Amino acid sequence: MKFRKKDDRRLAGLSEERFYFVLLSMVAAVMATVVSVFVVDLNRNFLISASDTSIFHNTLVNLMHGHGFRVTAYSGPNLLGQHCMFVLLLIAPVYALLPSVDMLFTLQVWVVYGAVIPLYLIAEETLRRSSTAFFVAIMALASPLLLQMSAAPFHPESGILASVLWSYFFYRRNHIAGFWFGFGLAVSCAEHAGLIYAALGLALFCTDDGLA
Repeated sequence: MKFRKKDDRRLAGLSEERFYFVLLSMVAAVMATVVSVFVVDLNRNFLISASDTSIFHNTLVNLMHGHGFRVTAYSGPNLLGQHCMFVLLLIAPVYALLPSVDMLFTLQVWVVYGAVIPLYLIAEETLRRSSTAFFVAIMALASPLLLQMSAAPFHPESGILASVLWSYFFYRRNHIAGFWFGFGLAVSCAEHAGLIYAALGLALFCTDDGLA
C-alpha cells in the first residue's frame, strides 16, 4: 500500500509539472503571436529604425547568392568578418523559404519569448515547485525587457538569452552535448556571449557545486 501511495504521488507530481509546462507554452505562444503582429505593424509603418536590420538583411541576401563575405555599403568590411554572427548561416535557409523582413522580426520575437521555457525548467528544478516556477516565468513574460528586445531592430544577439539559459539548464542536468550546443549557439549569435559565460563560470566556481 505504501508503494502504491508513493506511485500515486509521483504521478500527481508529474501531471502537475506537465500541466504548468503546457500552460506556460500556450501563454508564451499567444504572447509571441500578439507581439509579432505588433512589431511587424510597427515596422511596416516605419516606426522601427531599420538601419541595423538592413545590415543583417543585406548579409542574408548575399549568403543566399553565395557571397556571404561580400563587402557591404553600410559598414565597410563584411559583417561576418567583423562579428561572430554565424547563426546567420542557420537563418539563411529559413529566409530563402520566406524572404521577408517580417519573417526576421517574427523570428526574433519567438526566440526572445521562447527564453521563458528554459527559465521555467531551471526554476522548477531549483525551487522544486512547479507553481512557483510558473509564476517566475509569467513574470518574465510580462517584463518590458522582452518587449524591448522584440521591438528593437533585428539583431542575431536576441538569441543569446535563450541559448545561455538552455546551456545552463543542460549544465545542471550534466548533459554535455546539450550544454555545448547551447554554448555554441549563443557564441554564434555574437561574440558578446563570451562575457556572459565568463561571469556565469565565475559565479559557478564560487559555489560548492562549481568547486566540486
